[in-house]
Amino acid sequence: MLLPGFAPFHWRQCRFVAEPAAYSPRVRAFGNLNCVGSASSGDLDGALAAAGSAVETAASGVYQRKSLGDPAKENSFQKKATNAVGACGKLSGLEDGLVGLGWEPKDADLLRKRFTGSLNQAAHVMQLLRSRMSDAHGAKPALESVVFDSLKLASILVSLMK
Repeated sequence: MLLPGFAPFHWRQCRFVAEPAAYSPRVRAFGNLNCVGSASSGDLDGALAAAGSAVETAASGVYQRKSLGDPAKENSFQKKATNAVGACGKLSGLEDGLVGLGWEPKDADLLRKRFTGSLNQAAHVMQLLRSRMSDAHGAKPALESVVFDSLKLASILVSLMK
């Protein structure tokens, strides 16, 4: 059973892929083609740049749809991503969904808080990797395992912004 508003993920060709409707066509095309294509061809820093751009594009879309102001004025990638995820309201729906499944309200609240914190940390990790390992022109060294993990983080963040 899926909680309302959460995109189902599928394991396909060694990566998690969200249900196609979870992304706008632009993010879906950019994220799936550039991130995975770059990573599979060995352009790890390019894949990381594409993953970060997919999160940026999704967050900018949320800022526009929810009238959150100018996303370029945010002081960090992390803040922009977490604000966009929060504005979509899926985390508040998570708590209600868990209580509806019979969870104690305090346990559901704790899980929501921990999940929110983990998303904040995921956005921070993406922000650090973008500044240290990301380059659209292939000039920065990157660790393969970290890049593939960041693609998963980006996929999760973007899926929560739909």
